[in-house]
Amino acid sequence: MITIAEVGSLEELKKRLDPKLVERALKLANSKTAQKTRTWLSKTARKTYNVKAADISRHSKIVRKKGGNSDLMLFYEGKRLSLMYFDPQEKRGQITTSTKRFKGAPVLVSRKAKRKAKRSGVTVRIRKDRGREAVSGLLKFGGRNKNNSAFMARANGNVQIFVRDSQRRLPLTRLTGPSVPQMVGGRDVIKQAFGFIQKEHSKQFNEHIDKLMKGIIK
Repeated sequence: MITIAEVGSLEELKKRLDPKLVERALKLANSKTAQKTRTWLSKTARKTYNVKAADISRHSKIVRKKGGNSDLMLFYEGKRLSLMYFDPQEKRGQITTSTKRFKGAPVLVSRKAKRKAKRSGVTVRIRKDRGREAVSGLLKFGGRNKNNSAFMARANGNVQIFVRDSQRRLPLTRLTGPSVPQMVGGRDVIKQAFGFIQKEHSKQFNEHIDKLMKGIIK
């Protein structure tokens, strides 16, 4: 098997082998490396953030550069994710009953009573290196800030996490966490990604050159 490292450059490799075969290997290597990089970035982000692989994947896309060459670009886009993506749990207050009962007898609580239990906030877990965090907003009362517990409610057919902007029922603010570009775009992650791409692309190119020469793939 002949590699770029042995001959010095891609152009020199084209002189020794069929140029079309080299370009085909390069195109296949680029495609496979882009897919592997997307998977690597997803796994790396999920080591820190408590989010599903599918939620990261749907905000990414691989596109070919203009000009007809074989270069590919991996894009991540999207706004900040709703806190509903981060394992939300709604806390409710204790249910009290005024019914007298014998000692040791079970308390039967109706579904209606459970629904009426006072909501005492929402917790989420955004990062895996931290515990669950209570979600709240801030209200200003007479120049002072007061914590305003968040709650889950349905809006436009979807359940979201909200806080009230004032003591009144409305308006509400929908709460969000980090975006997918923020999760995969950290400075340390990008630095590691470049090292991964260089190593993986060299591996994929050499493997595809070998398979094309042996007729395993076309």
